[in-house]
Amino acid sequence: MEHPEALSKNKLPEVAVKDDTGNTINQVTVTKAGCNKYKVNFLSDKTSFNLNVSAMGHVAQTVNVSVSKRNFNDPVLYGQASLNLRAYNLLIISSSTGQIQNFVDAYKQLRNEGYYFNLHYFDLDEVTDPQKQEKIRTAASKADIIA
Repeated sequence: MEHPEALSKNKLPEVAVKDDTGNTINQVTVTKAGCNKYKVNFLSDKTSFNLNVSAMGHVAQTVNVSVSKRNFNDPVLYGQASLNLRAYNLLIISSSTGQIQNFVDAYKQLRNEGYYFNLHYFDLDEVTDPQKQEKIRTAASKADIIA
């Protein structure tokens, strides 16, 4: 996870589960199972599932997980998945340098509420600066949201 602090203070990722026929699995529980590891438990007679995993400020990711028995005597089916959530990238270009403090304050407030994302801010003077233009192009190529 790009910003693991998004899951600090006992916060858990959100996990939505669908079986291989597209039916939503209800009563999904998520528990912490170690450093950056989580257990997802639910009841189903299927063996293939799509898990949609999200955390505040991060782009949700869907992963397919197949489950099977570990041994003949254990009725529980087990599966494993590994994924890395990336934070949203926000690019703001403003014609007003007076707005920068408002953006910084809002960004800090959202982080305090658990929303972690990458903010790239440029004012109008930087847009016309040839030395900054490559930075702006790079930020724009990675941006999920441009404002």
